[in-house]
Amino acid sequence: MRTLVLGVLSTLYDGVTRVRNYLYDSQILSSTISDLPVISIGNVTAGGNGKTPLAKLIARLFREQHFSPVILSRGYGGSLKGPHLVTVVNTPEEVGDEPLMLAQFGIPVVIARDRVAGALFIEEHQYGNIILLDDGFQHRRLHRGVDLVSINVATPESEQAFLAGKILPEGLFREDRDAALRRADIIILASRSLSVPTSISSELKQVLPQHCDRFLSHLELEGIVHAGTGDPLRATEVVVVSAIANPEGFYHTVRASGYSIVETFAYDDHAQIPLSDLDGIRDRHPGVPIVCTEKDAVKFKAQGDTEYYVVKVRMCVEPQEAFWESLNKRVIRDRKIRKDLKTAS
Repeated sequence: MRTLVLGVLSTLYDGVTRVRNYLYDSQILSSTISDLPVISIGNVTAGGNGKTPLAKLIARLFREQHFSPVILSRGYGGSLKGPHLVTVVNTPEEVGDEPLMLAQFGIPVVIARDRVAGALFIEEHQYGNIILLDDGFQHRRLHRGVDLVSINVATPESEQAFLAGKILPEGLFREDRDAALRRADIIILASRSLSVPTSISSELKQVLPQHCDRFLSHLELEGIVHAGTGDPLRATEVVVVSAIANPEGFYHTVRASGYSIVETFAYDDHAQIPLSDLDGIRDRHPGVPIVCTEKDAVKFKAQGDTEYYVVKVRMCVEPQEAFWESLNKRVIRDRKIRKDLKTAS
């Protein structure tokens, strides 16, 4: 019975998304054209797909080429509707954990429930000259010049879920897989591990569209450091606390870095973890260091706790030079398209 209900709900959900996409594809519904180039960093499935470290990487690449990128986020989990420029004095409860984390890296971040209003806000205040639209693949009200899709292939289970292609709530897909990927320009297959991937499976090659540039990504460990002092972690056994989607990839990173995990404490993605829980974990495992993600660290820090270690990673896309060339040529192409669209309107 449950399978039948999920199948019916998935069919209804699929129908709604197909109608919505048809209205945009046929231009019955129109997209707003920003004066700035817009790169959407999104996905086609629910859950963690490595979008946040990817946004950080793309911002760094554009900065190295003397652009001024700004990340535009919905501010999921925050109370502020925006548009609002995130600062380090904001709290996760106000702006969301991921926007605050990115802002602490020195990247301008604007949150706005209405992303069109957010883009206009960035233009008006001249916060930058290129917009990175976080989790924007399904947000079609704002025209984008590049649609980049990150796909989680961290485990055999995540790859099989992608290959199955089932729609929410029966599966993980936010819309029909094949129809969605036809809108993509660049696909990143995110392994979310410290090992460098070397190839794409034959099964994935069969479902990925040929027109897309395809790249492989992996993580590079920058260090595991104390949140208060910045000292490196020297213990061999740790307790892991996280409130992220698909935490198995995070566990793998910790283990691959040479640490033994005594126990894991996993919360729902973006959840606020009470300090009383941390105290309880310390009582349960006295003397064993607590390790968390950078995203969770901003929530602990906002509550005044720094007695834990943070896993600092950066994303690498291979081959990086070809990835940059793919991004850059599409931004150049988009400038001409936007100019023509503005002229026509």
